[in-house]
Amino acid sequence: MSKPAAIPVQPYFKSRGYVPGGIVTNSKNESLHMEALPPFLRTLLVADGTVTKSLEAYFWEQVEVENLGQAPAALSEAAPWLNLTAGATVLERRVRLRGRASGRGSADAQSLIKLDARPGHLRAD
Repeated sequence: MSKPAAIPVQPYFKSRGYVPGGIVTNSKNESLHMEALPPFLRTLLVADGTVTKSLEAYFWEQVEVENLGQAPAALSEAAPWLNLTAGATVLERRVRLRGRASGRGSADAQSLIKLDARPGHLRAD
């Protein structure tokens, strides 16, 4: 089996937490086999507040976002963190973060998006 190509550290971990082949290199051309690190340490190395990236590093597989549904909805109660009163219309979105290879569900999330704070073309999309 041939050795996988090394991937530079900086550009890759700006967008992902999983590296196919598992080998990254630093600016000194030193290699690190990410899969050999403990999951917690991999997660700390890539952590930037992005849940998907952290899950990829911890479980060591690509994570897909499965859309469980999204639709405009009227708020049944005020959402002060969005500065909205009851009855205001928001986009309610539910997703599941799932391992691409394993199919394992890692997290479910629900978000409320303040529609009137988005440009018209984004609201339409």
